[in-house]
Amino acid sequence: MNREQIERISKALGDQTRLMIYEAIAACDQMNCSEIVSLHGITAATVSHHLRTLADAGLIECRREGQFIYNKAVPEIMDQYVRSLSAIAHEGSQSANEKNTKTGVACTIDIGSTVEISASRSRSSDVAGSGSGVRRAV
Repeated sequence: MNREQIERISKALGDQTRLMIYEAIAACDQMNCSEIVSLHGITAATVSHHLRTLADAGLIECRREGQFIYNKAVPEIMDQYVRSLSAIAHEGSQSANEKNTKTGVACTIDIGSTVEISASRSRSSDVAGSGSGVRRAV
């Protein structure tokens, strides 16, 4: 999956209403616009707009049957999207580890009621214990 497709899907799912609509469609075999309107209490025009965005991203397929348009999730696209995001995260993690190894910076994250991020250099010219640290309440 190319970066443009990843961005399009991310944007489509980044809207709370579209995500809710996608979840409803994915949970069923198929849904038409009036079913989505009745579930979520939003106008048909708004649903139609969101369905077009989801379809343009490839997340759903639309099929006309008489006067109704049925929407069906495309799980293969979501699977590709998840794999692509995982690959990006994995590459980023490897890249950060390689950079830290080259620069001698070690990072630790301690998660609890606060998040503590500390970085220290392994050079002998550094004063002992002079590593920088940041604490932020979560």
